[in-house]
Amino acid sequence: MRNVFLIGPMGAGKSTIGRLLAKELKFPFKDSDREIEVRTGADIPWIFDVEGEEGFRQREEAMIAELVEERGIVLATGGGVVMRPANRAALAAKVWWFICVPAWSSSFSVPQKIASAPSCKPLTLKRCFVI
Repeated sequence: MRNVFLIGPMGAGKSTIGRLLAKELKFPFKDSDREIEVRTGADIPWIFDVEGEEGFRQREEAMIAELVEERGIVLATGGGVVMRPANRAALAAKVWWFICVPAWSSSFSVPQKIASAPSCKPLTLKRCFVI
């Protein structure tokens, strides 16, 4: 089975769209931020407060590496997931479709970040859908 990954800035609607898409595809839905919260027993703002962004990003990288090994899932990723090369590579290696969810009022351009990443350039041209 193939995976569908949703990427975009925080608050863009990845989780909402992901749940609806998973229901249509009859795939399990996963949210990387939610999975981190469940595993740690703490919410994301608390992790940022206590461990800082670097601590959170390390947890996120480990979670992405684990989640991409699952088959036939719809995965909503955290807003900053594409900032780390290891995350981009892990996502690119296991994806069927990327769905980029832009925040129209944001200056942060996820499709541009992915397109500029050397490890993801071929993937972007073939399998990135922007909604």
